[in-house]
Amino acid sequence: MASCTDNTSAIQAAINAAASAGGAVFLPVNINLAGVPTVYYIAGTLSPKGVSIYGPPGGGGTNFYYAQVNLRGAPGKDVFATGDPASPGYAASSGGYVWKDFGIIVDDSEDVSSSNTHRKPGKTCSDVTVANGSPVVTSTQCAFNQGDVGQNVSVTNGTNTLTTTIVSVPVTSEFETNTATLAANWSFAGQSDATMYVAVMGQSLSQTIGNCALAYDDTATYSNANGPDQARFDNLSILSLSGNYQNNSCAFFFQGTSGQPYGVQWNRLFIRTQWGLVAALSDNLPATDAQIPFGDRNLWQDVQLDAQYPWVTYNGGLTRWEGGQIYAPSGFGPQILDFDGGENGAANWIINNVEFEGSGSGEGWRVDGVAHSVRGGNIAGSGLSPAQWDANASVCELCTTGSGNLNLTGSLNRFEFIQGTTPSNISDAGFRNRCSILNSSLPYDNEQPSIPQSCSAVNSRQANAFVHTADFVTNGDENTPYNNQSDLFIWPQDLYGSGVVLTPYIIADSTSETGVYLQVPSGGVNIAGLNGATQITVGQTNTGPNLPATKVHVCFRAKLLSGGPSIYFELFANGTNVGQISPNLSSSYATYCFDADLTSYSGDTAYFEINDSGTTAALAWISVHPWSNAENVNGAVNAANFEVSGAPLGTVNLADWTDSGVGNGSVPMWNAATSKWTPATLPTSVSSINGGSVPAGATVIGTNSSGQPVSEATTGSGSVVLASGPTMSGPTISGTTTMQGNITMQDGTNANQTLAIQPGSSADQIGAVQFNNYSGTAEWQVRKDANNYLRVTDAVNTLDRLILPANANTTINAGAGANAVVVNNTNGSGTAGFIVYEGGTNYSTAAFQVSGSGNTTATGYLQGKFMMGTGSMGVAAGAAAGSSPTIACTTNHTCDGISGSVTLTTGTGPTTGTLATLSFPNTHTNQANCMVTTLSATGIVTGNTWTESTTAITITANTALTASTAYTIKYWCGGY
Repeated sequence: MASCTDNTSAIQAAINAAASAGGAVFLPVNINLAGVPTVYYIAGTLSPKGVSIYGPPGGGGTNFYYAQVNLRGAPGKDVFATGDPASPGYAASSGGYVWKDFGIIVDDSEDVSSSNTHRKPGKTCSDVTVANGSPVVTSTQCAFNQGDVGQNVSVTNGTNTLTTTIVSVPVTSEFETNTATLAANWSFAGQSDATMYVAVMGQSLSQTIGNCALAYDDTATYSNANGPDQARFDNLSILSLSGNYQNNSCAFFFQGTSGQPYGVQWNRLFIRTQWGLVAALSDNLPATDAQIPFGDRNLWQDVQLDAQYPWVTYNGGLTRWEGGQIYAPSGFGPQILDFDGGENGAANWIINNVEFEGSGSGEGWRVDGVAHSVRGGNIAGSGLSPAQWDANASVCELCTTGSGNLNLTGSLNRFEFIQGTTPSNISDAGFRNRCSILNSSLPYDNEQPSIPQSCSAVNSRQANAFVHTADFVTNGDENTPYNNQSDLFIWPQDLYGSGVVLTPYIIADSTSETGVYLQVPSGGVNIAGLNGATQITVGQTNTGPNLPATKVHVCFRAKLLSGGPSIYFELFANGTNVGQISPNLSSSYATYCFDADLTSYSGDTAYFEINDSGTTAALAWISVHPWSNAENVNGAVNAANFEVSGAPLGTVNLADWTDSGVGNGSVPMWNAATSKWTPATLPTSVSSINGGSVPAGATVIGTNSSGQPVSEATTGSGSVVLASGPTMSGPTISGTTTMQGNITMQDGTNANQTLAIQPGSSADQIGAVQFNNYSGTAEWQVRKDANNYLRVTDAVNTLDRLILPANANTTINAGAGANAVVVNNTNGSGTAGFIVYEGGTNYSTAAFQVSGSGNTTATGYLQGKFMMGTGSMGVAAGAAAGSSPTIACTTNHTCDGISGSVTLTTGTGPTTGTLATLSFPNTHTNQANCMVTTLSATGIVTGNTWTESTTAITITANTALTASTAYTIKYWCGGY
């Protein structure tokens, strides 16, 4: 840089003069550089002071090329920055300025993010309450949602720090929640003013942002808002010097209320940096301070945003994003996030036709807030982690997830996806979301429109509980309470307790039909409101949550979490218990039902009461079905209060029938005298059969001339009159015999009981036991052939599966086709593996053995064409390979756990030390025995050495290698 002219002082002087006189700064083209972009080098950092800056008209650059006039920053320095209001030298920037028709080049050759410890892309909460020994944190200042689950967090009181992740956030139908559960307990004294930092996009807690084109820092949230109010950035190019995404360079960084952009327009920008636009929170904010790092009424229009992390903003309302394109090489889409929700939260964004392309493993879009309208464009992508939609009451029209996945955890959203979106890729754990997929993005004439439905295979609530749709007055089925009966189906999110805040007790559970359960608080709870209302009314009113004023069938689904197992579930109307059930819960979900009569309680209030003293229960849902007619009732029925023909069902028509005190042989018999069914027994004798008289002396089992049963003469020993079976001595059976039922051969007096099949009279013939299917087709045979070989034969494929000669090799064949002979492939089989012994006098010596864990031992030699390992060797370049090296398995080679060829291309400035690490796909029991050779284009590199362990090979450069040069590393490893 010694040859570059430093223009910092000259341009800053022009800015200062324009600020004093109310003028603007113009950046002229160097007329001596015809056809070459003009670049003004800035060795320091410029203070913008809210001054308008212009380049030559239309000179902003296109398609990521340099503009006609550019301001180039120094390595690791911001090009423009206001400074922090808490630091000396802060220069407030007035609003209303315009930057137009020039370029800014951010020198990304150095990573200074570790020095910018306050430029954190995550959120800081300064009023966290956490108890000793508890993983639950609460903050009235900071909102949490499902997108925070899995993110890295730190909690500190200034002396003690807990580093962990968020493992869960309560599921709620509300706008947000202020509670989260960590993966570890806070093990220090309880705190009411701890500070918690929540990372974003799965990044580490140390992730910060480096030097930027324009930076507004605010570490402590000063109340004055001196961000770019009503500013306009038009036809600018903001590019990294390298043209790559490196060293945490950024285009725009706004922090805290002081740096808030409000009513700003970004038009026709071309951006390529590692970070695009970041509007982050102050990292040292007072616990009572509001945070609005991204203000209202901002417009982002026709911007080409090419960044690894294109967009991170917190809060902001009425933002418009019109057209343009986002390319994210790591796959992270815009992170539109909430901090404290409410009026200050992200709300009422309008995003139209913004193209998103992403690769890598990022999560696509993450959207918080409320009342957004998105039209057109992709919000997820193939190969990416699921996009996250925590927003509520928002619309996404003509959107697509492509072949990517979407986690839908917000509530009251409506999605209209274009053709190509797969419903199975949408996981809907939200509340009352509706989705439809168009047959095409431009429907043909007369094409039927798609019908809104639940957003995933798991039912999503379509309406509030007990909305007065047609099915409110028809009965549902508690075993399949979905969609067409959804308003009779009460979710845990519907429930509001009397004196108990239920939100922290609503827990995600994929085995629940509602996706969650209510963990019934210790001692039980009264459910006194639904859908946010303070009460439940009985009767057919037109608004609010109402139970029908009819006889009803009440069901709930629950399982046991701990203790118990009994639980009381009761329905009260006007303070009166109108129905209850007290089941013993099990560890699996089950449905329990009872009946109640609400006919006489119209206009009264009602509530559900759950008593669970000593029992912790999970409640998945409640359903209440009007009993419109008896035949529509499903499940167990307590019918004591219901009538048939004007009389109670329990005492009329079924009459006195009971099995009390009656023998097990009793059957219902009609009593003509009482006109009732009463218990009776079968007769011990009959006087006639088929109209014919039965002689009193008849026993069994012949017939007379009239066809009537009479006594019959007996033959053989034993009785033939049912007392015992006859004795048969050596019967001969010829021809085809059909036997129905089972045959049992019981032990006799012989020590050896033999069933002999002896085919052939003068020579050996085939003898077989054949098994047919139900229709008589032969399936299997166990047979002795004419050579006296025993064969188990697949009769369908005419294939011997097992052949046992008297004195020859034993043959085992796999089933016909692409099948194998498999050992130990059945649940419950032994776990010691497979052993082949030497046989003969060495019958107890193992010759070949495969253990249950896959280790193979052979006492003899193993012969084959070659040896291959399993898995893929992990390869990583070390610091000695220089800056930006590359390393990969050599083309057309394999790199497995035994051998391989790796190509390492050094970067700039190679040194001595660790050159590369090759990690085994499987851990060895002992240290590996390896031979490693490093080859250059001219021969073996003798200055390299290596060490091996049970997990990896470490290659050391004792002499620095040549920069930007390809080397080949070959390795071969044995041992176990």
